[in-house]
Amino acid sequence: MPFAQIVGHTRALDLLRRAVSRRSVPQSLLFAGPEGVGKRTAAIALAQAVNCPQPTVDGDACGACNTCRRILAGTFSDVVTLDKGDKASIGIDPLRDQVLGPIAYRPFEGRHRVFIIDPADEMTPQTQDALLKTLEEPPSAAIIILITAYPDSMLATVRSRCRRVRFGPLAEDDIVSVLTTGRKGLDPRKGIAPLDPIDARHRALTSGGSVSRALEADGREFTGDV
Repeated sequence: MPFAQIVGHTRALDLLRRAVSRRSVPQSLLFAGPEGVGKRTAAIALAQAVNCPQPTVDGDACGACNTCRRILAGTFSDVVTLDKGDKASIGIDPLRDQVLGPIAYRPFEGRHRVFIIDPADEMTPQTQDALLKTLEEPPSAAIIILITAYPDSMLATVRSRCRRVRFGPLAEDDIVSVLTTGRKGLDPRKGIAPLDPIDARHRALTSGGSVSRALEADGREFTGDV
């Protein structure tokens, strides 16, 4: 999903798009903001933008080429997402296996290797310590994106090594747009079944700017692509 298709976050997305256009994307980034507002979607869009072989003139991905489609599907070897899976936290071993080891290699098929850690606040203190040196001096072709709704719970030494991109709550109309059109929301690889506009508006009013809270109003969950 290119930046142009993401709902809301105009300032943050414009900042990222300009950085891509100028080839000045910081290599260690912290995407911070409330839960359920699309931070991972923005991270995937950035991974597409820096690797798309036919980007737009303003630094966005085309969204239609084989590279963009594979990044969206999670099958592009140079884009890695690390989460806690069914564990209580993100430990050192998964970090070493999926980030610290592979990051030393040059990209296999793209221009940049992008490593997304979500939620980064679920890394143990020891895991965060193990990441510090890499955050400070990542290989030239690597970009690390930490995603969190609770940045202050992370080590100050980790936060200080990253350029922060702030994401705020979504506007009520943006929530309604996502819910009524089935547009991809929290995770760009998943869609939601479109809702009735009245139901969507009611959910938006009580969501606090979060798509996930709007969906949880009656226990609805993400479905497959729609």
